[in-house]
Amino acid sequence: MSGRTYLRVAEADRPDGSQSPYGRCNVTPSAPALPVPALQFSVLGPMQVRHGGRDLPLGPRKQQIVLATLLCSPNRHVPTEVLAEAVWGERPPRTARKNLHVYVSTIRRQLGHAGATDRISHRHQGYVIFVEPAELDSLGFEEATRAAADLGGTDRARAGHAGLRRALDLWRGPAFEGLHTVPVIDTEAQRLSRRYVTVFETWAETALQAHPGAVVDQIEPIIQHDPYRERLRIIQMTALHRAGRRSEALAVFDDYRQAIAREFGLPPSAVMTRLQERLLLETDAPAGGRAEPGAVCSLPRDVTGFSGRDDELGTVEQLLRHRTERLAVITGSVGTGKTALAVHAAHRVRDAFGDGQLYVDTRGAHGEPRPPADLLRDLLRDAGVFVAADEPAARVQRTWQTWLARRRVLIVADDVAAEETARPLVPQSGESVLLITSRARLSGLAPAHRLVLGPLSPPAAHDMLARYLGPDRLDADRDAVVRILRATGQLPLAIAAAGSKLAGLRHLPLREFADRLAEADRTLDELQAGSLTVRPRLEAALLDLSAAQRQRFVELGRLGRPWFTLGEAAQVLGGGSRAAGLALEQLIEAGVVDAPDSEVCAHEVVYALTDLLHRYAVELAGSA
Repeated sequence: MSGRTYLRVAEADRPDGSQSPYGRCNVTPSAPALPVPALQFSVLGPMQVRHGGRDLPLGPRKQQIVLATLLCSPNRHVPTEVLAEAVWGERPPRTARKNLHVYVSTIRRQLGHAGATDRISHRHQGYVIFVEPAELDSLGFEEATRAAADLGGTDRARAGHAGLRRALDLWRGPAFEGLHTVPVIDTEAQRLSRRYVTVFETWAETALQAHPGAVVDQIEPIIQHDPYRERLRIIQMTALHRAGRRSEALAVFDDYRQAIAREFGLPPSAVMTRLQERLLLETDAPAGGRAEPGAVCSLPRDVTGFSGRDDELGTVEQLLRHRTERLAVITGSVGTGKTALAVHAAHRVRDAFGDGQLYVDTRGAHGEPRPPADLLRDLLRDAGVFVAADEPAARVQRTWQTWLARRRVLIVADDVAAEETARPLVPQSGESVLLITSRARLSGLAPAHRLVLGPLSPPAAHDMLARYLGPDRLDADRDAVVRILRATGQLPLAIAAAGSKLAGLRHLPLREFADRLAEADRTLDELQAGSLTVRPRLEAALLDLSAAQRQRFVELGRLGRPWFTLGEAAQVLGGGSRAAGLALEQLIEAGVVDAPDSEVCAHEVVYALTDLLHRYAVELAGSA
């Protein structure tokens, strides 16, 4: 885990004016306060040197790098060559030693104002900085964690728990924040951050029994930046369960299972799987929580701040509650928010499905469709039904239908590629309902309730962007907002990427970002914010197409605009109007091309690609 990854959440002021990234946790007795030394060096956050509660000036950046490099190895000799490389890289100037001497002398002079002129010593063609654990927070952090680890017994364990909390409270943000471009400093920052995670895990495990809610509140920001660390996930599942939130604990397992399958092609460990199985088999909620006996839930976490699809949400919710059909299908092009709508609707109707709600991702680690028998095994396992790995597919399907027949369950099958994947999942009897999301139309699945999603309406798109940036920032430049939303095609995925990026770049004027989006060759690259990025979703949209269909999609990128007539399509696809019409129908069925939803004459039909798919097609056509 990088030393850059800690966020300030639940910040709490301290007597010295600094802040802890997780705030003070008042759920356990505080460890006895230690005397505050007159001179304090702080590197667990932005580097600071304080004397008597006041900051000492750190000087120019190169001087700060010298001090930070020395503090990376407190009380140890740091060769001049290491300092020179830290300041100037692989090619220090001829005057490097002289300049380093000037920087060190200036630091000594600043420390002299605090009565500490002897803290930095020149030795063996290098320097040493002398500090006590109470004076340097990184040393204090290590000393406090070692002391806590040595304690045993009930009373001592309680003191050790408080000691770990005190150690964690020393952190004000990423270690050596602002200096990570220097390799030697970044290496130490990453080491300290890894230690932070380990210490946090130990603290959280000691807090699980008495204070699971505190663990739940504080673990999420760490998991966001280290999502594949299984020990953190196990702690999170246990804390949620003990807080009476079993369905969320099961959702954590499912999120983790899908994440490591996509990233590494691996399943969760036996330890984590056994924990999930224990949660599924429990029929009573833990103290403080409520659960229906026998109910299971593997839905992902509900979408926070869901908006923009009120009418569609009402339609889906009504369909699920009335259960007039055993199958409901939500289709739409890439980025229209199918999964978000399905998951949010499923959470809203949980009371209508007393035997549980199940979720399954129908894609493998590389986006390929998974065999239906594997999906059924996952669903049955989530439901607490054991099925052997070598069980024949036909028997697995019989087990599934038998289990469903006696229950009222909602099943959400996400990102279905083809009808063959969905058919074995559809309930054949009983009151259960299968809710499918898919880019493809899946026209052969009948009878079914269907809902096709398109771009958001302009007001809904504006409201969604406002959730990220606030109405005041949008009102300050309404013209830029219109241009940004036009560039996103008013698709929820693209709006989320743009909003997340602008929320993180508060200094970036909306007008400048709109200008960047207007450049056709930059639009897709601009629509990314961390792991939230548009391009991989567009690439995934073509995975289910045949080679011939992908080529036709690319050819459509040679048209000058995203909407076109049959005649215009025939010009780039070749083969005449009849062949072009059949090709377009295949792309419509695959969810790549849109067509009118009412009857018109063939020569009057206006087809369209969503703005983002059109930009992607243009990009591919240009590189072909």
